[in-house]
Amino acid sequence: MDRNAVLAQTRKEFLKAFAEAVDALTPVSMQRLNELADIAATAADRFTRFDARTALFKREAELRLQMNQKMEGLLNRAFQTAYSTFRPSFADAFTQTTLSLIDTSAQDEEMRMDNIMRRYRNAAEQQLRDLNIRMAVLFGQEDIKERENPFRPYLFTRCITQSVETLHLEAETASVLIDQLASDLTEWVVRIYESLNEHLASEGIASTLQLKIRRSKPSPWQPNQQQPAPAHAPEHMDGGAHDGNFVGEMPFNPAGLGMPGGMPQGFPGMPQGMQQGMPQGMPGFPQPQSDRSDQLLQFVQHALGLGPEPAAMQAHAQGGGMLPGGAPGMGMPAGMGMPGGMPGGPAPAGWPGGWGAQAAAAGGQFGAAGGAGAAPASEAPRRNWLSATQGVGEALRNLFTGNGRGAPASDGYAAEDHLPYHDGDLGAGISGGGGGTTFQHTPLSGMVEELQYAATPTVDQIMDNGRIRNLILEARSRLADVAKDNSEQMIIDTVAMLFEFILSDTEVPAEVRAQLGRLQFLVLKTALLDPQFFTQSHHPARMLVNRIGSISLGLRSLDPTGERISVEIRQIIETLLADKTEGLALFGAMLDEFDAFIARELRNANSAVGKAVEAIETAENHTVEYARVSGTLGDALSAYRLDGFLQEFLVNDWAHAIERAGRVDPDRALSYRLLVPDLIWSIAPKVGAGERKQLLSMIPGILATLRSGLEDSGLPRAEQQKVLTWLAESHRLALSATHVPAPVPPVEMVRENFVHFLAPEPQEDTPQIPVFDRHMVTEAINELDVELDLIDHMLETEEQPLPPTPIEAQTTATEEEIAQDKAVDLGLQGGVTVEVNLDGHPSRARLDWVSTSSTTLVLTIEGNDKPSVVSVKMFKRLLAAGRARFLESTPLFERAINALLTSADKMDSAPGNPFNSGKAAV
Repeated sequence: MDRNAVLAQTRKEFLKAFAEAVDALTPVSMQRLNELADIAATAADRFTRFDARTALFKREAELRLQMNQKMEGLLNRAFQTAYSTFRPSFADAFTQTTLSLIDTSAQDEEMRMDNIMRRYRNAAEQQLRDLNIRMAVLFGQEDIKERENPFRPYLFTRCITQSVETLHLEAETASVLIDQLASDLTEWVVRIYESLNEHLASEGIASTLQLKIRRSKPSPWQPNQQQPAPAHAPEHMDGGAHDGNFVGEMPFNPAGLGMPGGMPQGFPGMPQGMQQGMPQGMPGFPQPQSDRSDQLLQFVQHALGLGPEPAAMQAHAQGGGMLPGGAPGMGMPAGMGMPGGMPGGPAPAGWPGGWGAQAAAAGGQFGAAGGAGAAPASEAPRRNWLSATQGVGEALRNLFTGNGRGAPASDGYAAEDHLPYHDGDLGAGISGGGGGTTFQHTPLSGMVEELQYAATPTVDQIMDNGRIRNLILEARSRLADVAKDNSEQMIIDTVAMLFEFILSDTEVPAEVRAQLGRLQFLVLKTALLDPQFFTQSHHPARMLVNRIGSISLGLRSLDPTGERISVEIRQIIETLLADKTEGLALFGAMLDEFDAFIARELRNANSAVGKAVEAIETAENHTVEYARVSGTLGDALSAYRLDGFLQEFLVNDWAHAIERAGRVDPDRALSYRLLVPDLIWSIAPKVGAGERKQLLSMIPGILATLRSGLEDSGLPRAEQQKVLTWLAESHRLALSATHVPAPVPPVEMVRENFVHFLAPEPQEDTPQIPVFDRHMVTEAINELDVELDLIDHMLETEEQPLPPTPIEAQTTATEEEIAQDKAVDLGLQGGVTVEVNLDGHPSRARLDWVSTSSTTLVLTIEGNDKPSVVSVKMFKRLLAAGRARFLESTPLFERAINALLTSADKMDSAPGNPFNSGKAAV
């Protein structure tokens, strides 16, 4: 079976059937709209339906054409985004100019689209199910996913909406027409799916899927009996492909503290109820190796207000070893989980620490059933990734900076032996091609990947009593069983604790944090496979998390309900979670898509901003062209030693004249170019009668072209007259010369020296970066009749202009200054909120647009109707002078790193702890 041929023929059958459906659809819809208008309850409804019917009648042929074209474009895009394991050969032929399946212009109609798609699914339930299975078979998949089916119902809904939008009808009329067309198409959708299934069946593609059960290696601590699936585990429409794997068998563990889930938990002679609540570290009981990492988690959760004060700090506060809430004579730390009824009571309610009675009630961390003895010696508990001589702050800093990679780990091996660092080369230790990056998986990364596909909950499921669940902590013990070494254990704990801070960061709206929480397993897998995730702030995965976190508040003024933002973020998260390709390309693609969405939102929200951006882009294009003209002219003039006045005039003012003329009249611009060699030859001494005669014949033409160019140059009248006076004097001297120091070449030879300037070659693909030219911006503003505030001009007229930044003023900047400048560049993104002080009063402003050359910004300042334009250079001066600041001083992921390091330092400096890193957060 040639899958390419089958899919190509199926695509042809689909488009043929859809075209037949469209031909039959429009007459039915017109008749139905007439009937509905007659029985309308109100006059407004009657007129709206008549308008829809009239529009359909007058533009029936146009709508049919649009529906066929839109469907073909959507189908092409659907083949490009279907299952990634097999891509039809003909899909590569579809260019990127085809329609996107995600169109933000229709996001407000999302609920209506959902209703239409639900109607199609209900009507064609059996046929659609069979087609989904056949598509999975054709693409070599074990899981059935409707969203990967290139012929899914979404295409019909999207096609109708896009086609009606091209008619530019009134909103209510368009809405009625969309609903009617969608309703009448239902029976045709069923027929189309029937025909596709018949075609695929004739090709031998059955509607049954051979599912393979994927089971993980049982954990040493796992009980023999089958554990029930957690109540919160999401359902998956995969036909049972994940039945029996470790996801369903994983015991619930809210924070993953202590021993792995399912480990026999018992001490001879102790009542079972006491064993359930017994903390680790009590005198006379085994001390687990993971105490220090568990202790760090306590410091993290206490910093977030999720847990009691860590035991070490309590001991210091009480001045002794006996802590409040502990059992008399046992030295039990407070809040570490005595079961109900025992002295001291359980840990505070709501603390997701997973200790004692809470974990037992949760069903797995400290199992209540069976087991009367410690685990066998061969079944070692989770490794401790902290060495006996290393502080936790030092260990984390080494991870985040990439230092100390060769330092011995706590198990006696070098850290490099466990984790393949790439030292900046993404190709090292990586195999694969096709433009992506394929990493070498380990058993742990494979397990995390399975969790990503099968155990990632929905937004509603990830919320638990107002808190966002930390999925990695819940699975911590089971993940620890699979970790092959200390490095992997450290990554598990570090990513889990970073997400503790990310999911609790109140600067980010809760709904956005919930969406980011669904990326936990994907981020953990990325961290396991790519160590640069920790060391590089510009890592694509980190940049995407930061961008989503920073933008949600900045766009609230545009989208008060947050609906459009939430829809876009959800689509990005779903795309990331469903993708099965390796590497970082998708993170970058989703970041670009999110930036494009933000740009559209900002420009559509305010027409004045759109005009401002158009003016700046026009000015930048003019600036780039002027720079090209000036540069090539300067190169051509380098062979001559000219008067300083003429050199300055040609390179600056005459280059402006050429650039301005080229916008509207290329022939006139060429005449200005041709004048340059003639003008240079004309001022050279003329001692021969022939040369003098030739010059006298050329002077009228030179003066006419020069006067025209002076008008285009924008020079004031006085400056224009100064040029003409200088030229007249130069010609007088040339004609009165009696001798020359060297022979003057003929004018034809001078023209040959300017051949590259007179006929410039097409520019290479490498674009020039324009500088902010206030005169060009002012000119573009006047051309487009735009009202803008030019902040650069405003600040330059102050009595005390802003001083240059250290980067501008120094030829060699320090590493810290360079890092700060790069941080500012990274922070300059559309939608970011800043505070600026232009008149002595700080005002909140939003970055509505950042030029692609990163030289110009457009701001919307609260209380000012007009957009404001400022160069990046001037904005950096405002930052350096304390007259501007980012409201989000540190990106989300970096805030989490700093908070984690702060907790680590507190733990290292706690009384009785021998480690004291005393280092500031990176």
